Amino acid sequence: MAGQGRRTETPGNPYLRGLFAPVREEVDARDLEVTGRIPAGLDGRFLRNGPNPLNIEEPAAYHWFQGPGMVHGVRLRDGRAEDIRWLEVEPCFVFHPMNAYEDGPGLLTVHLVRYDRLFAARDSHGPDEVPPRLVRWTVDLVAATVREDGLDERAVEFPRIDPRRETGAHRYGYGVLEPEGGYAGDRARRHLLSPTEPAPGLSQVGVGIVKFDLERGRSETHPFHPDGDVGEAVFVPRAGGSGEDDGWLLTYVFDPDRGATDLVVLAAQDVGGEPVARVHLPVRVPVGFHGNWVPDASAVDGMASPSAI
Repeated sequence: MAGQGRRTETPGNPYLRGLFAPVREEVDARDLEVTGRIPAGLDGRFLRNGPNPLNIEEPAAYHWFQGPGMVHGVRLRDGRAEDIRWLEVEPCFVFHPMNAYEDGPGLLTVHLVRYDRLFAARDSHGPDEVPPRLVRWTVDLVAATVREDGLDERAVEFPRIDPRRETGAHRYGYGVLEPEGGYAGDRARRHLLSPTEPAPGLSQVGVGIVKFDLERGRSETHPFHPDGDVGEAVFVPRAGGSGEDDGWLLTYVFDPDRGATDLVVLAAQDVGGEPVARVHLPVRVPVGFHGNWVPDASAVDGMASPSAI
């Protein structure tokens, strides 16, 4: 566990009182008491990220989504409950990891999109004070250290991989290329400061799709219309294919010339090439977040299993 039960309450703001009130101490506990019996095979970690708003400059203006946070976790193993091991990193904000996997004895590799800060005080520069970057964390469990290496200087978000590779070693990753300065940059800052007066140009999340070759340190980009919008790209393996990038990327792309959205299919092995297909929707799909591919049963039967990759 990372925090304990004593609450520090601030009158006046419901998000700082009662069960919403922050805790001030971090706690490591071993061999936690268990009532009943933890099911056999239920081995892993239960993690929950949430707010823990300490030292808020303007308590009356605080909202649940702002300020510092805290992660609480419990490790279940061999019918016992115990604390999780915690390692320190430079303070940052992470919405979306790309993948994480064991990379040798005592080593973990994590690819993720990192913000220096997000949802800071109202007089800060907002969510894109420094645009989000793709980085790699190398976690050394023996030395209890985390090394960070920047992988790309461009602003990217919504990282994805071949889902058959999740929690295992992977070579390729995909992301949404954001407008210069981030998905909103100074426009988002002005909008946050004056939400009743939307800033001009606060209208898009992405302008392209990027394929990262994390093994060779290369990338390939498919740009779309600069006045359009591009959503998260979902990788779909080709039926019968076993290569990590043997498949397609599907994403919604707004076409300003039509005033409507296309479902665009890109070949994952040729991201920079022309789309394999564009499905022309009769409407505009609003800017949004995540998607997934749900294959028909017959398509699932034809896909290579993870053991075959």
